[in-house]
Amino acid sequence: LKNRYSEGNISIHYWRTKDKAEVDFIIRKGLDVLPVEVKCTNCTDYSIGRSLHSFIEKYKPREALIVNLSAKSQKEINGTTVTWIPWYELLV
Repeated sequence: LKNRYSEGNISIHYWRTKDKAEVDFIIRKGLDVLPVEVKCTNCTDYSIGRSLHSFIEKYKPREALIVNLSAKSQKEINGTTVTWIPWYELLV
């Protein structure tokens, strides 16, 4: 992830609430944040979990990424463009 999104000064974090909701990676570049969830399944229903939904509600990022085995799609959720991408596309 760091190599793919290495344009400029970025940092990679994770996010977790007191209620134990967590997002796997938060890529931060300046004031922009990109939440990234990693799933070891095919996300065929194209829904998001409560943790990512909570992050989107609180921080309203422009984009969110769900890395998974093979599903590829994109949809708008509460003003955030959520993209499902197969893991192997990150290798290119």
